Amino acid sequence: MIEQRGDEQPKKATLVARQIVDAIVDGGLTCGDRLPAEGEMVEQYSAGRSTVREALRLLESQGVVSIRPGVGGGPVVSERDASGMAANIALLLQLSGATFRAVIDARLVLEPQIAAEAARAADRSVVAELRASLEASRRYRYDQRRLVSESARFHDLVAASSSNPLFEYLLKALHLITEPFAQELDYTGTRPDRLLRAHERIVVALESRDAAKAEDAMRKDLQDFVRHVKVTRPNLFDEPIRWNQVS
Repeated sequence: MIEQRGDEQPKKATLVARQIVDAIVDGGLTCGDRLPAEGEMVEQYSAGRSTVREALRLLESQGVVSIRPGVGGGPVVSERDASGMAANIALLLQLSGATFRAVIDARLVLEPQIAAEAARAADRSVVAELRASLEASRRYRYDQRRLVSESARFHDLVAASSSNPLFEYLLKALHLITEPFAQELDYTGTRPDRLLRAHERIVVALESRDAAKAEDAMRKDLQDFVRHVKVTRPNLFDEPIRWNQVS
């Protein structure tokens, strides 16, 4: 986590990391784009080689860049995902002694409202991806690991279709924290069919741009998940969040 409190002066490496991020944004760089070589950064940011390396390691830990080894390697822009945010949230939750219940309670508050925003925005391309994800879940009905992963991706797509990047990354982070717990559940019996019907209702609501129905459908989907946990693994809610589950 890159932070500064009160009158505390940030480390030189942190300042360089911030300048690199500014350069990525100002240059419109995206996933896979190369950054200047380490030697060039030393000149560009008037910093020592060890400082530049520390700055790059800091950004790598946050999922901003990746360092390709070997000849022709060097720093490149990483795909923008929520893994860094998920790791930071999980770390703070573990230090706070939080359990899985805290994550689900947060999702119950946030996700229905965000689904409503997604219905209002209703990006046609994302809605088409949601429909494709639903069809993939139907194919994975008897493959628990893939069904749970595809269900997480479905929820990620709903968050993305809200057109609010904070909603998107926050929910993706919560989904990444949720998935290891969801993989511990039993997805036999009626659970896969209930999940598929719930996701169908969400897709229909987004397709029709009905915010109230989207909110209600998402809330019922999450409530059914909660009921399933209570019936099959009631102690799961009391299991602590562990940083290493997502880091």
